[in-house]
Amino acid sequence: MIDPFHLRCQDVDFNSSSRSKKAGLTKPGQASAKDRKDRTFAAHIPHCEELNKIISKWWVEMVLFFSKPLSCQNLVHLTLMKSKPLTIILTILILCLALGLRLWGLAYDLPNIFHADEPWPLNIAYGMLTSGDMNPHFFDWGSLVIYINFLIQVIAKWLTGGLSSATTPVIFRGMGIAFTTVPNLVLASRLVSVAFGVATVGLVLSAGKKASGKNVTGLLAGLLMAIVFTGVTLSKVITADVYATFFVTLVLLASLAILKSGRTSAYIWAGVGLGLAVASKYNTALVVLTVLAAHFLRHGLKGFTNYRLYLCFGVALLAFFVGMPFAFLGFKEFYEGFTTTAQRYASGHVGMEGNTLRFYLQYMWQTGGILYILAFLEILRGLITRNKALITVSAFPLVYFVFISSFFVRNDRTFLPITPFALVLAASFLTFLWQKTAEVLSRRLQVAGKVLVSAILLVSLLLPSIYTAKTSAMWATATSREEARLWIEQNLPAGSRIAYESYAPYIDPVKYELTSLAMLIDQPAEWYRENGVEYLAFGSGMYARFYRDPGRYPEQVQKYDALFGEFQLIKQFQDDIFEVRIYRVK
Repeated sequence: MIDPFHLRCQDVDFNSSSRSKKAGLTKPGQASAKDRKDRTFAAHIPHCEELNKIISKWWVEMVLFFSKPLSCQNLVHLTLMKSKPLTIILTILILCLALGLRLWGLAYDLPNIFHADEPWPLNIAYGMLTSGDMNPHFFDWGSLVIYINFLIQVIAKWLTGGLSSATTPVIFRGMGIAFTTVPNLVLASRLVSVAFGVATVGLVLSAGKKASGKNVTGLLAGLLMAIVFTGVTLSKVITADVYATFFVTLVLLASLAILKSGRTSAYIWAGVGLGLAVASKYNTALVVLTVLAAHFLRHGLKGFTNYRLYLCFGVALLAFFVGMPFAFLGFKEFYEGFTTTAQRYASGHVGMEGNTLRFYLQYMWQTGGILYILAFLEILRGLITRNKALITVSAFPLVYFVFISSFFVRNDRTFLPITPFALVLAASFLTFLWQKTAEVLSRRLQVAGKVLVSAILLVSLLLPSIYTAKTSAMWATATSREEARLWIEQNLPAGSRIAYESYAPYIDPVKYELTSLAMLIDQPAEWYRENGVEYLAFGSGMYARFYRDPGRYPEQVQKYDALFGEFQLIKQFQDDIFEVRIYRVK
């Protein structure tokens, strides 16, 4: 059967026997014993080999079509696996599972937008569309997500005859408080994030196979990436993280191709992934370690004289320019945004700071169960056995984890780029355990070993699946802020003066006189009375963070307790994620 993973562009001629030899094919009647054994199943299904050949040819031609601009050494070498029917079916099922989980609850908050960062790329892209100024003037993170949303809005404007761009996409009223009059535009942008998330699953699947040489490892790695909560939830929002993770995974796959073959095309794709990853999130620049590991493990010190490494860096620089041109064209503004972000991570962010290492370890256990333990064991095995593929996969997550653990600020989004690498390692370790059980001479011990490994595999799949399903269901039914918004409109008199804090419900600025504060404890109780405030709207997205760590924030807890005790609670809204409290100022 044709293996398109090893075909060159100039070799794609299924009618040429000489070219078939280059692809590692044998003529009919010259198959090896292993080939004859592999074809046993095909013997029972008429035309099975012909069907596989057609499928293989279709896949090769499709990928060649989309990769023509990168020369004849192309993405075929990076992504395609052997076109065995079972592998194809399982791959499709895994991708469908990934898609379903990422579509679940995608529009749960609309027409509200509850994620604090989603309004920025939408509104900045809208400003570029209406002003014609392609400089985003915002560099807290990479610009690629903004340019992608710009393209989405250009397409939407063309399809709707300009209706989609008649008003600002998001009305922003404070951190975590936003409202949209064009929910379909927001949904379209989220669907692009979903597409990147599902594509990442496909890359992980291919990387797992490439790292171990086994289809089962790739399928298992892809399945894990499809179900793990970190990948699922962050593929549903319009942020740079899902884009960055896709591109670092592309770097991983390309680096494994560098290690295995050293082809120029692999270096080009590694450069593309590296440049666009950094154009999405600055901290992903460390994925260059994966490229360096693959390159020098293959070439040794002679790698310093190999032009392909420098070609890779040149392509990375070009890709970074494409994704973030004003890092060069407006360097001063870019540098200020970059340093501001670095200082924020180093100095603190209220409610998301301190005990960084413990936070990430707890998060790993909570979302992945034993998966990250298995990944760590596989890193150790790779170092002990000097397995080049495992060392290549391990280089980035090891250094990156130490890097992010050294910061004062911590969050789940910062952890996401590690996830594909860790899941490839975990899948590889599980495959290794299963293989070792088959080598045990004693039949009884072999059966016991397989039972034990099966139990580990079941736990590895079950724990993250349960957490993802439970948490996704909670988010899909998180309606307290929308219920609070509607209740306020229906029950509080028009013209009432309302003060609110971050993560409170959206309140109509035309109907009510509003005072916005980051935290309502920024002012004492008397201030609200003296300034004629009638109602206060509290959001648990802000105040609950202090109650989760009262030892770190005793002053904030004391001030909130004072406000809660001073005024009259008239309505409370609660779901499994959020809580909203409405108080009347006495």
